[in-house]
Amino acid sequence: MEVLKPLILKHPFSKDFAPHHLHHLASCATLAHFEPEQYIFHEAEEANAFYLIIEGEVALETQKPDGQPVVIQFLPAGEALGWSWLAPPHHWRFDARAVKPTGLIVLDAGYLRAQCAADHEFGYALLQRLAIIIGQRLEVTRLKLSASYRQPDRFALAEEETEEYHDWISEP
Repeated sequence: MEVLKPLILKHPFSKDFAPHHLHHLASCATLAHFEPEQYIFHEAEEANAFYLIIEGEVALETQKPDGQPVVIQFLPAGEALGWSWLAPPHHWRFDARAVKPTGLIVLDAGYLRAQCAADHEFGYALLQRLAIIIGQRLEVTRLKLSASYRQPDRFALAEEETEEYHDWISEP
């Protein structure tokens, strides 16, 4: 626990956490390492951890209907990964894959949920930070979806529709 405390303290997610809140994080922390292309978690699996990326890069992905992966966002060192552990049904909503050799601080989700229930001040501080992350991920996902539905040439489509309309109203 004491070995990980300095790493947790340096991570941007932990900025301005009260010392006893940092103790909650350190009490349930371990280290993990993932090689490129190795999956950290898969969509629909049980979400049992919260991750702080300390080195490397992670791709958040989802699947197209044909099963091909779509990268939603790349998360570099300094980012937090995974919020699905927070609320039922506690299943991941995306896949997470290491893009580069990646080091993570792994925080036990069950422990964090129990500490949130026991220490409401800690729970509120944690939820404030997670709400920002959830909002950012939602915005990036929205932009990604919006871009995927754009027509290559919106004006050409509008001109074709206009021609069809003129043909239709000019018919006897």
